[in-house]
Amino acid sequence: MAGSEARGQEELVMCGRLDEVVWPEHAVFIVDEDLPSSITGVFPKQRTLFVKAGEQLKKLTGLEMLASGVLEIQSSRPLTLVAVGGGSVGDAVGFLASTLWRGVDLWHVPTTLLAMVDSAHGGKTAVNLHSAKNQLGTFYPADKVLIVKDILGALPLEQRRHGLTELIKGLWLGDANALLLLDDISVEALAFAPFDQVGDTLMTLLEQAIRVKKRVVQEDPFETRGIRTILNLGHTAAHALELEMGAPHGLAVAWGMAAAAKLSVTLSGMSVAESTRWLAHLEPLLEPLQFSPSKIDRERFISLVRKDKKRINNQLRSVLLQGAAQPEVVTSVSGEMWYDTLCDVYDEYQQGVYEVDWSQARNTGFVRLPVSKSEYNRALMMAALGQGHVQVELSSGVSTSHLPDDVFYLAKSLEKLEKSRGCACVVEAGLGGTTLRFLMVAALVHAAPVEIVAEQRLLERPHDALVKALESVGALVDVTVPGCMRVTPPVELPDVLQFSVDIATSSQYASALAMLAVSGHDVRLDLVTSEDGSFDPAKMVSVDYLHMTLGMLEDVGVVVDADFERGKVTLKQGECSDVSELVVWPDESSAAFWRAANFLGADVRLSQMPASSRQVDRRLVDILAGFQEVKDSASVYTVDLNDAPDLAPVLSAVAIHCEAGLEIVNAAHLRLKESNRIEDLVGAYAQVGVKVEARDDGLYVPVGRQVVGDGIWPTLHDHRLAMAGLIAAFGGSVKLVSPWVSAKSYPGLMTDLRAVGVRFKFLK
Repeated sequence: MAGSEARGQEELVMCGRLDEVVWPEHAVFIVDEDLPSSITGVFPKQRTLFVKAGEQLKKLTGLEMLASGVLEIQSSRPLTLVAVGGGSVGDAVGFLASTLWRGVDLWHVPTTLLAMVDSAHGGKTAVNLHSAKNQLGTFYPADKVLIVKDILGALPLEQRRHGLTELIKGLWLGDANALLLLDDISVEALAFAPFDQVGDTLMTLLEQAIRVKKRVVQEDPFETRGIRTILNLGHTAAHALELEMGAPHGLAVAWGMAAAAKLSVTLSGMSVAESTRWLAHLEPLLEPLQFSPSKIDRERFISLVRKDKKRINNQLRSVLLQGAAQPEVVTSVSGEMWYDTLCDVYDEYQQGVYEVDWSQARNTGFVRLPVSKSEYNRALMMAALGQGHVQVELSSGVSTSHLPDDVFYLAKSLEKLEKSRGCACVVEAGLGGTTLRFLMVAALVHAAPVEIVAEQRLLERPHDALVKALESVGALVDVTVPGCMRVTPPVELPDVLQFSVDIATSSQYASALAMLAVSGHDVRLDLVTSEDGSFDPAKMVSVDYLHMTLGMLEDVGVVVDADFERGKVTLKQGECSDVSELVVWPDESSAAFWRAANFLGADVRLSQMPASSRQVDRRLVDILAGFQEVKDSASVYTVDLNDAPDLAPVLSAVAIHCEAGLEIVNAAHLRLKESNRIEDLVGAYAQVGVKVEARDDGLYVPVGRQVVGDGIWPTLHDHRLAMAGLIAAFGGSVKLVSPWVSAKSYPGLMTDLRAVGVRFKFLK
């Protein structure tokens, strides 16, 4: 019997390929079915059980099915269970191995870096009990753990980055010498460089980090002496981030360690130099979270931290470092201190100055773009207003690792409105103008007051046209309380909703009101472009966004009659009892960033887009094609951006690298965006020694290539200004304040840039 006392030490095997391994004759392979065929195809089909990884596998019902599947293949001793997958597969198979016939042999073949460095070692197994995670478990070390270089090399960069967090944790806990190698190659290279350049070093560091964990486990195999507690370095705050915002484990631990690096100076005597070195190792992994930790209710965060499993006698035990490889467990860090330090360190990096260097970009790569926030926000609204008659599906080319900020806030707020239907509700818009305006309209059919919390500078942007439209059907809109807008809907809405709405400053008001047609009301829009209530089609702005809205409404069965010569739009809910599906595509405005970079010489392949896109920023394809013909001449290229004003920042940044000049016209409404994008862009260029002129209705970039000089590019909380600064740096470098603000529409931009060799250096 393979009882716990007879198991001995885990054997660590580092190998190059799976086909080099000699498997036990009586092995049963439990393999994650979602692994690539290059892995799954190695195992004999007649002795392989394919499973769906995840928390469902770790339920008792999942364990029963797993045991039944194993016994159908092999029902007697000898038996070796081989777990091939990430942490959930290892947990479930390890638990089964420890209990099947009171113990059988166990091998682990971890297929994520996180599992390779952490969960595959130490002998802890766990399954869930109802909704509570990891309530049932055993200590059952594997007989062998195989670390396969080919599997590591095939990992997506995202998995490599998240696993690196645990690797860095291990080295800082117990291998000061290995940190010297980490200094030499840089974590940025380990996280983003092609595997053939860093694979050997990564395998070396991985083995050293594993040996640190094994030494700790050997001293405290059953967690009875408290020694294994040090393995939770960075996890105290991380668990709260995972629970409260769904942050991936590796990213949450990276931020937890960043907070620990600060606390270690004040509470454990770590030198500032060592803390700075630790933070430098972490910095390439410190990606933006879905929202700032300061948005988490302080008491809620503290409550989550106080529930940490490392407590003894109701005292929170935290892991800090006195120096490299000098961990200590302390009780002096309160939940309040973790919260405050985490918020401070997050703000420090979020608001910091970064030097962006394109000089070593690799001119190759594939970028999986974020979802179109314009399409997704409209789809979410239609799904919410449609009460089950509209479903939203993301196209296969969309990155789902992190939602754009506007989409995140709208999705959460609409979900909250649905759950509190008929009751007063408080929702949050963040910095999203679209989010705020759509929520104002959603409040109209909520049948109870809705308070929309938003940044004050967002509330100060123009919303009067929408406020007047809502008030015209009996709603009360209170904008007198700082930091929020309160919408009280009328007691009853008429079957036909008729609005007069200004479309001279934004088409968004009309889009928001039009979507009420999905809620069972007919809607009539009288479009106006002047204060006297008259309409001139030449004065409409961003009308293509309204066309997008009307097209999507038709997709879900709304009958649309639009006369843009007279300014009349009539919408009627069609006879549609079936569920309609809206497919949302990757974001053209994010694609515009890479199209601009490719125009200047990058070579980045993008997610597949539909042949005919409703997103207006697709216009950049044609604009750049025209600019290509004159870019090396002394000509001035004129572009009308009335319907696509968001292209102005990156387009102007392209122009400063070209000989030709650029004139952007019909874009005065740029002044009404997240910032005053005309004057603020001109000011940003001036900060780095580039001349761009403001015009009444747009911008002018003079003829002649310009060189970006010293100075710091301000982003002013505007994601488009951040993107312009990043393109302005092309071929050289520039210093930017808070490039993270690009997460508002493109959460993974900095990560994608690093993946193609653009370097970011945190300065202050």
